[in-house]
Amino acid sequence: MNPRIGEIRDSDTILKKAHVLFEPEGKKITVTQGTSIFDAANRSGIKIRSECGGEGVCAKCIVIVSDLSSVSPPTGFEEERIGKKEMMKGRRLACLTKILSDLRIQIPKESRIGKRRIQVEGYERSFEIDPSVVKIPIHVEMPTLEDLRSDIERVLEATAKQGIMIKQFDHQVLRNLSSTLRKSSGKVLAVIRKRTELIEVEEGGSSLSTLGFAVDVGTSKIVATLVDLKTGRNLASGFVENPQMIFGEDVISRISYAMENSSKLKELQSAFIDGTEEAMDIALKEAGASREEVYELVIVGNTAMHHLFLGINPKWLALAPYVPTIKRSLEMKAQDLGLKMRESARVHIPPVIAGFVGSDAVADLLTLKLHDSNQTSLALDIGTNTEVFLARDKQVLTCSCASGPAFEGVHITDGMKAVSGAIERLKIDDNGEVTYITIDEEKPRGICGSGVIDLVASLLIRNFVERSGRFISPEKSERIQRRNGVLEYLIEEGKNTETGQDIVFTQSDLRAIQLAKAAIRTGWKIMLEESDVNPSDLDAIWLAGAFGNFLDPKNAREIGLVPDVNDKKIFFAGNAALSGAKISLVSLEERERMDVIARETKYVELGAHRRFNEVFTSSLSF
Repeated sequence: MNPRIGEIRDSDTILKKAHVLFEPEGKKITVTQGTSIFDAANRSGIKIRSECGGEGVCAKCIVIVSDLSSVSPPTGFEEERIGKKEMMKGRRLACLTKILSDLRIQIPKESRIGKRRIQVEGYERSFEIDPSVVKIPIHVEMPTLEDLRSDIERVLEATAKQGIMIKQFDHQVLRNLSSTLRKSSGKVLAVIRKRTELIEVEEGGSSLSTLGFAVDVGTSKIVATLVDLKTGRNLASGFVENPQMIFGEDVISRISYAMENSSKLKELQSAFIDGTEEAMDIALKEAGASREEVYELVIVGNTAMHHLFLGINPKWLALAPYVPTIKRSLEMKAQDLGLKMRESARVHIPPVIAGFVGSDAVADLLTLKLHDSNQTSLALDIGTNTEVFLARDKQVLTCSCASGPAFEGVHITDGMKAVSGAIERLKIDDNGEVTYITIDEEKPRGICGSGVIDLVASLLIRNFVERSGRFISPEKSERIQRRNGVLEYLIEEGKNTETGQDIVFTQSDLRAIQLAKAAIRTGWKIMLEESDVNPSDLDAIWLAGAFGNFLDPKNAREIGLVPDVNDKKIFFAGNAALSGAKISLVSLEERERMDVIARETKYVELGAHRRFNEVFTSSLSF
């Protein structure tokens, strides 16, 4: 067995250690102070791009550090290759930067070799294509000495002949209107938004497509899907790690950061805008399109992400009674938010339901049509904050569970996110042997959420763990070992791993999963109680989100994460939030339905519920 990194000794003195969290992997490591970021990443099994092998020559190993005071001062080579302005933002070279104290390190896309698995696809349902933005060919009569009406009056007359009554237009339409009409001899394209707003007049021979983006801004990632507004067809998708991760792995830490002062709030908003633009550019490049062809975005996210994207101070979301600044939907110019897009491009922000149930939850409900179903259904969108929905007789209850990031590998000894080398499937056979599958079939570097669920279920089935959540004695299995007085389960020996270190699952890891599972179970149990529904009454259970989409239903039931129902009643919705954003993008009727959904969904504040403590305590047991 290899020693854990945190146990390295120098003679008889324990060297000072620093705890490092690498994002987006969510991989934690303890190293001796003075270790380079590059070496720490290698020990952790994280691959950082380097053409010189960490010799400080190629300048390819750029990372972003959360706290400049936690690392060594920059070298002259770094200042030359990165620049002082970028270095002030935390960008450093991994091979030349020494770790001095605890910190969080983000590895940007250009420096990563391993790739993270992102859930882009979601449950698709039928709906009528009726986009917010359309282009209508019109013929505008040219002025004469006998007809001296203004050019905009002629345009409005021409659109009226097409049955479109314009009620408003932006002043920017007027800037080049006259020259556009004359260049095209009056044969132009009127760009109409929401059936009544004229946002642009283009030359009749314009080759610009009419495109839009559906964007899901999550706590850890931003996913953008490029859509043809005329057909509703997905053209391409792009995703990036949410750049805000450098300011904190969860919503509360980012809210705390934003509360410090207005400049830090602006910093968080700017990171959001940069990430959204990067995700869009990836999709545009794949589709061979440009930002000039994008006329509208629909952006969904939890309420904290919603506020930070808009530059709204999220302070009151973290304080009882957790009230958002605004719930209703918003329409804004993309440029007003700082997005570098055509002047006529708009952003639609769907409504939120409550302080911790955001527009992504409304998008989930729009996708699954729970308000329109006669079935009794439970839906779980599992993440750092898990949204629970219980639908019965076309009435929907919802709550938010503070499930934490354990299912993404955070706070798990060898946990990591769903990236290359993560164990995603695992089984312990009758002889106690462990078999597993890793993402991209690479050597194991750690274990991600779906693998952890499989592991805990197997430990329970093989009676290696009590239902109370305690490991049994080491005599039961040679893989159960005691290290520093704490029991742990050996998943794989270091000689077979990418890091050279054992991959283990400890008693404290098991407790972290217990707490996360108990939070989610408490949510759906209280929702069932509030609606007088028994698990046997459920017609369907929907699992949404990247984590939920890769769960083994049997193992999820085994640990009590979901109600004990037949597998045939469990359905996977994938990225239902992104699907809902797309539906809203290409159907005005469905978009308007989101406002109704937000108003009609009944929110239950879980922490204030009279039965919360009792149900949570009972839910801790496996």
